[in-house]
Amino acid sequence: MTTTHSEFENSTLHAGQRQDSTLEIQVPDGSAVRSPGQVHLLFEEARACWRTRREAEAFGLMQKVLSQDPENPEALSFFGLCLAKLYGEHARALDICTAAVARSPESAEVRTNLGRVQLLAGANGAAHRSFVLAYRQDPGNPAIAAELASMGVRRPTALPFLERSHWCNRILGRARHGFEQIVAAVRNRSSPT
Repeated sequence: MTTTHSEFENSTLHAGQRQDSTLEIQVPDGSAVRSPGQVHLLFEEARACWRTRREAEAFGLMQKVLSQDPENPEALSFFGLCLAKLYGEHARALDICTAAVARSPESAEVRTNLGRVQLLAGANGAAHRSFVLAYRQDPGNPAIAAELASMGVRRPTALPFLERSHWCNRILGRARHGFEQIVAAVRNRSSPT
């Protein structure tokens, strides 16, 4: 999907309005123009807010960053992530994060944010693929490893020649899980404390 600058700008900078707040990025007046170094510091502050679970503050700061540097793929990806997490704008956030990955495919952080938005949107398979690609780009990044670990590891299907969603695999998988729960309960009861 190729997005022209004006389409991208419309989907990104004018994300829509809610009754209680606006999701638009304000265009700065001439006096508010910051140097690239100041914009970078503002981005780092927004990223720190995200890491400390102050998403609303991060969202406001990302809006300021993007008002100065609308082409910044990292800021776009965090903006999309905040949009999905705070306002439930999953479709718009997916578009923004996908465009950010297209602009910076080598950035593991941008790809991780896409995966996070995909998780919020309920696209677990796509999120897992995004996290795996991000992990391959930056295997030492603990945030990516944590996202993969939180998704867990899926066990092989009971009947590997059938699709995972086939009714036989679903029934056998539930039966296996129930059996394992019973065995674990018996072991816990019989083990001395």
